Amino acid sequence: MELNGEPGGQDMELNGEPGGQDMELNGEPGGQDMELNGELGEQDMELNGELGEQDMELNGELGEQDMELNGELGEQDMELNGELGEQDMELNGEPGEQDMELNGEPGGQDMDLNGELGEQDMELNGELGQVHQQQ
Repeated sequence: MELNGEPGGQDMELNGEPGGQDMELNGEPGGQDMELNGELGEQDMELNGELGEQDMELNGELGEQDMELNGELGEQDMELNGELGEQDMELNGEPGEQDMELNGEPGGQDMDLNGELGEQDMELNGELGQVHQQQ
């Protein structure tokens, strides 16, 4: 994560396959690569008034993400292994919440963007995922 010019890192272990997420917030583009059940998903975001796009190949199913950034609510619906996940984000200094249903196991992600530390707890396939963040 890049929060207000401060570097952070988030590593995800999904189904025993490594994934990486890099975000450049506050008007800078970021990229997100996910390895979900051996299928690669990609996410590109233009934050602060620019439309973010997300293309995900999740178990051969396509996920869609529409975002209204800069204080507007974004919604994300994910079809992960036939289970629906939801992501709501309030960007620019407002906290966002992310709930993910990954392989029938619930996960939670809380983010306080713009210089605040976000926390992520994930239950992935009955295994606990770890997030490594640095500032």
